Amino acid sequence: MNLDKAKRWAISKIPSWIISPPKEDDSWLVHYAKDLNFTGGFEVGEYPYMSRLRCGSLITRYYFPPDITISDYALDKLTSFANLAIAQYNSRQNTKYGNVLVIKAMRSFSNSGFSYYLTFQGSLPGHPPQMFEAKLYDAPHWVSPPVTLQLVRLKNVN
Repeated sequence: MNLDKAKRWAISKIPSWIISPPKEDDSWLVHYAKDLNFTGGFEVGEYPYMSRLRCGSLITRYYFPPDITISDYALDKLTSFANLAIAQYNSRQNTKYGNVLVIKAMRSFSNSGFSYYLTFQGSLPGHPPQMFEAKLYDAPHWVSPPVTLQLVRLKNVN
């Protein structure tokens, strides 16, 4: 996805009746599009206009300590998602990672549920922790399956 296409996509996701950013300064959209383009949604910056949006499919920071924290219940939910992801990774790669620790999470609203972009640590016994990324869809409680793991991988650290 090139930058112009990503910018057009990002702009199209903002309902005009919710927010109308200044026309002379859409640099935040350019930076947002770059974030999406380069990280796939796992590293999204903090943008002042996006914090006002409470609906739509824009990916925003959800858990980003110490700046953005969540309740213990919500953190337990993210940890259970990370455990689900690491179990799937272990099954596919024949490994035994465990001891997950959620580092940060991005979130977007889509199809009446939420997509989560998690960055978390997992470790093998006696080895230093590795960073992982996982994308999950958390559907409403009446949908089966309620949680769908869409991606889990080792984080590419450059």
